[in-house]
Amino acid sequence: MSDTHSAYERTGQLLAALEAEVASQRVPHVIAVNGDAFEHGNVAAVRSGGAIDWAFLGELPKIAPTVFNLGNHDNDITPDLADVVARLRGLGVTVVSNIVDARTGAPFTSATALVPLGARSLRVVGVATNSVKTYPAASRPTLAIPVPGEWAKANLAAALNGADLSMVMSHAGVAPDRDILPLLPDGTLMVGGHNHLLFQHRQGRSLYVHTGSWSNAYTAIPLRFNGPGDAVSKPVAMDARPSPRLATLISTTLAQALTEQERAILGTSARALSL
Repeated sequence: MSDTHSAYERTGQLLAALEAEVASQRVPHVIAVNGDAFEHGNVAAVRSGGAIDWAFLGELPKIAPTVFNLGNHDNDITPDLADVVARLRGLGVTVVSNIVDARTGAPFTSATALVPLGARSLRVVGVATNSVKTYPAASRPTLAIPVPGEWAKANLAAALNGADLSMVMSHAGVAPDRDILPLLPDGTLMVGGHNHLLFQHRQGRSLYVHTGSWSNAYTAIPLRFNGPGDAVSKPVAMDARPSPRLATLISTTLAQALTEQERAILGTSARALSL
């Protein structure tokens, strides 16, 4: 999944869907979150310090090993990416990114990780968007981000060399990803984000997917010895039952964070709409 952006109208439902997905398939799973879990445009997120988002992310490793690639909104609520990475790790989430901390010259986290997948292992590579203007303004001086295609040409082959199974998580967007796709070893899964798109594209035995946004869907993909199988996008209904792990927190947080004026009903629609 990608670009969930503090979409609290579906956060509980998304967690319930992931719980059901893993429970229904008695095989090892990995949950991949491809950036932008947070959103400064959501006043409830800002006023609560992203409490719902952090709780959601904390539940994921309890379901399956979870890997997170940093996006341009992930320090919307917590300004310093170093603090974001530390907190994610504290929740048991593996974090990847090729963003460098300009204050120290060291990366905020490794661009690669090895994630267990039963008796197999999944090599994961994280790539960020270098569109610095899309990151929170106060944090921009702390960020040094390479051009995605140039970074991939210099690093991707070595990063994936000898991998059992491999996945590239790119939050760069479709246009920069076009420079990365030709560099993929055949049989690689590449997960895109940033553009809020939903599609699947085959390239030989490799697969390139975008998985939706605002928690409106997630994509399930079988990983096989000869490459990823067919992707299935699964919508998350706004009126589905939320996970009991989050339901109370969501309702309580919204009740505390929103004013009466902000909760006022301005009109009704024949069907549910989302940003």
